[in-house]
Amino acid sequence: GASGDVLGWMGTDDIFLKDGIWKIMRVRENNPDAVAWAGVSHTIARDGSFIGLRVPKVGDKHAFSCWGTDGFIDQPACLFSADAFEKAGKFNLRFPMFMDVDLWMRLSDVGRIVATQDEIACTRVHPDMGSADLYGREAMLIALGVYNGAYKSARRELQLFVGRSRRGAVERAERFDAIDSDYGLFL
Repeated sequence: GASGDVLGWMGTDDIFLKDGIWKIMRVRENNPDAVAWAGVSHTIARDGSFIGLRVPKVGDKHAFSCWGTDGFIDQPACLFSADAFEKAGKFNLRFPMFMDVDLWMRLSDVGRIVATQDEIACTRVHPDMGSADLYGREAMLIALGVYNGAYKSARRELQLFVGRSRRGAVERAERFDAIDSDYGLFL
């Protein structure tokens, strides 16, 4: 039975794999000093078809500030200590799209996060997801890094974001120029 000392949360589109909870609890049993335990998740489409695997990359708040490249945990495939959750300040509603990333950053300040290669859960992805807006998502992750004191990694991510934004703007301008010349339009 549940003792209330381990927490996790699932979205409406998330699914535990068969034996997923048992596998992640075994990781906890083998790493009782850790504050969180994360496993691999399956990415599935709206219809349930398999897209790929999402493997956790754990580290400190600086790693999680560089989300996806240096740090990554898929929220349904992670459980965490109720004590550490309290010490980290629970959920921060300032970043609704990234409450999980924010929590991983703050939990990493409290203690060690352990990853396993065991497959734990499924995450359903679709265009209607709140995190589908690339520019909004990147900007919020940079703000999240600054908020949690990961200044160096947030600065690096900001520089990368500005570079990608500039390249995108140049590509859009070049496409617009090509359309103008095709139709004899001049501004």
